[in-house]
Amino acid sequence: MPGRARRRHPRVLRRPGLRPGGFIRHGATRRPASGATIGRPHAGPRFRARYRRQRERCLCNRSGCHNLAAGKAEQQPISMTRSLDGVELRRSKACNREGRLHYGGVSATRRVGVAVVGLGNAGQGHIAAIENCPECSVVAGVEPDAEVARRASIPIRDFTEVLRDDATDVVAFCLPPGGRAELVTRALRSGKHVVVEKPPAQDVSELDGLTATARAAERFAAVMFQHRFCLPDQLTAVDPSVLADRFAGAIGSLVVSRPRVDTYYELGWRSHAAVAIGGVTAHLGVHYLDLACQILGPIADAEVLSRVEAAPGVDSELVGHIRFVSGAVLNVTVTSRSKHRCEHLAIFGSNDRVEIRDGACTGEFDGSAITRAARPAVELRAEVYRRLSVAVRDGSDLGVIALSRSRFVTDALARLSGAAAIATGVDSAW
Repeated sequence: MPGRARRRHPRVLRRPGLRPGGFIRHGATRRPASGATIGRPHAGPRFRARYRRQRERCLCNRSGCHNLAAGKAEQQPISMTRSLDGVELRRSKACNREGRLHYGGVSATRRVGVAVVGLGNAGQGHIAAIENCPECSVVAGVEPDAEVARRASIPIRDFTEVLRDDATDVVAFCLPPGGRAELVTRALRSGKHVVVEKPPAQDVSELDGLTATARAAERFAAVMFQHRFCLPDQLTAVDPSVLADRFAGAIGSLVVSRPRVDTYYELGWRSHAAVAIGGVTAHLGVHYLDLACQILGPIADAEVLSRVEAAPGVDSELVGHIRFVSGAVLNVTVTSRSKHRCEHLAIFGSNDRVEIRDGACTGEFDGSAITRAARPAVELRAEVYRRLSVAVRDGSDLGVIALSRSRFVTDALARLSGAAAIATGVDSAW
């Protein structure tokens, strides 16, 4: 009623800077207004002092670390790091004192900007995933093929221009693996975070080089192995080396059938082994092979029992056997020559069991049943971008999407291919 004072609930706290309606009620699930920070509902002197200290901590935005407390910006010590490709990376000494590197630099009030390099099938999948991730948005695309670029629904820009654009926080590389590393390195040294499509690298040495560049540039490097989210939290929360020890001596079976006609591998980049780095195993069977490596750990040796090629060095069917350092063994069958689709991985340890069939996971781990329902691929890809966006904003760990966790599957692919890929360099169109 007009003129009547509004009654305030004793457990309601109005935080500084909140617009009307941006309150937090104890025990309620109502979300605060945009930009509000959820904290404890009590406003006693101890809480106010703690909140004041939190405001004085160093946060990161696009221009580097600064202090949000009024009048204290000049007192915040700033240390300048190396300059990479003309981009100065700034880091606050306060961050170092807290033992945490802020790889981010993106304000929490805006979306993380992603540029997609390569707008083929993989690139379209990334765009759809980003559109399903509210934390990020597509800011540009890079595509040298004029016809493909003409059909694109996003702004097309030059690769060098994208690297210089402050609106681009992440560069997604949806290119064939052969020769891609040079472009990924340029992006990292320009201060951009990166996402690379599978397979992540030609060999282990190339992968190690990319992860080392990311560490030196203090940027995040993620990989689009979205099927890692098929694994239940009980498994991903365990240290990889501990998980491999639990499955020491396990036996496993991997069967992947993804129908493709042989002409699929006879056209374009897929027909060139040095660019494609393989066929059905490297591009379709690799997801479940990666899941096996996440559980069983490093490779001891691998043997190819039979192999059918659609083009020289490009397999359309492979049967192999992998032995892991832990003593676990895995039989591998991957084919594109059957009309039936199937993706199945089963691993049996002495006490634990994991089975993943067409994206759904069941089993038993540490005496408890584990399960995870299948999810659409676009949701899994969107989860990769959500995790990366969170990491870019607050400097948290990438977890299962980290490129560094692809070392074992890269080793397995190199061993099953039987020959190291030939570096071809970058296409002149780039």
